[in-house]
Amino acid sequence: MEVPISECCEYSEECMIARSKYKIPRISEGNYQYLIQGVYSINAMGGKGKKLKEITINRYLNLLKLPIVKKEEYYWISNDYLYVTNPFLKAIRTAAFYEEDVPNEVMFSDCNCGTAYTDEEYCKNPLDRKFGLPGYLQKQILDLTSQRLLSTYFNIKTDQTTDGVDGQAPNTRPTN
Repeated sequence: MEVPISECCEYSEECMIARSKYKIPRISEGNYQYLIQGVYSINAMGGKGKKLKEITINRYLNLLKLPIVKKEEYYWISNDYLYVTNPFLKAIRTAAFYEEDVPNEVMFSDCNCGTAYTDEEYCKNPLDRKFGLPGYLQKQILDLTSQRLLSTYFNIKTDQTTDGVDGQAPNTRPTN
């Protein structure tokens, strides 16, 4: 929806931007920023469209002060809303790692510009969906899972005595 930029910052001049109609679900954060692969405008044919550039609100305000023509389209997240510098965009597509389920009103907008989902895909059990995991965490998650499974199902007690005899092994000493 079209809103004045003063809604998300202290900017006094007339400037309109677009804001998401609903608050967006929480997006995971990496070491440096949100885990967002991309934010795209949606073209009339329902395709991916143009990729928007990420920017902070303060940096965008500095760009507004420069006497150059701004041809790029930017986005930022503030107060759980997604803001876009093009006020005429009606819908966008995001590729991000969300920490919570995306509500239906956000996922299936009323713009008729996204992919139509079948009932089978829509009603699929969340446990049957592909597990979203950032690539840089894959080794650590596999190691932690393996350790947990091994300690749970193959938990063998260690010998706590100091006599040098393994109390867990069967008695194989010859008897006199």
